[in-house]
Amino acid sequence: MHGQGTVTWADGSTWVGQFINNECPDCTRYALGKYTDDAKKSNKIEQANDNIRIALDALNYTFYGNKKERKVIVLDADNCIFEKERLLGGSYDKLYLNNVIIDTIKFSSKRYYNENLEQWMDTILISFSGDEPVFYHGVFKYEYNEYEDYVSDSANLERVRKAWGVIYSKACKGADAGEF
Repeated sequence: MHGQGTVTWADGSTWVGQFINNECPDCTRYALGKYTDDAKKSNKIEQANDNIRIALDALNYTFYGNKKERKVIVLDADNCIFEKERLLGGSYDKLYLNNVIIDTIKFSSKRYYNENLEQWMDTILISFSGDEPVFYHGVFKYEYNEYEDYVSDSANLERVRKAWGVIYSKACKGADAGEF
């Protein structure tokens, strides 16, 4: 990080000023690859709760293709609230997995043209929804009742499907679909 301006952290707090060669007050609080206070708390929760560890393995595998690297952390184990690093970094999204109606979890494929590689590519999407918010967008600062994101190209789809079943059999309860 090098420059001047305003740094806004995931908790909404800001710092305004200049920074050179990664030297700014408290910039590492949410910097990529650094343990933040939330990540340290997540690590403690994970060590004390094997079901949350399993959920974190599944979520990190789904979105990043690596179940050991923690780019998804738990914020609230009882309510199954997780924080997910956006691919471009510097911003975090929250997933409210207890609000997800389990029957809405779907995997679909999407074909797109990659201009950099000059070829068509296939990718897998995961989507889910609920009657209550299932997703907080860290950039737009808004909650949504529907969510869609890319499954990591490094992840095996059958393992991902199984992992999401384990999330809801071990760690999270999901939401009732109600009458429809």
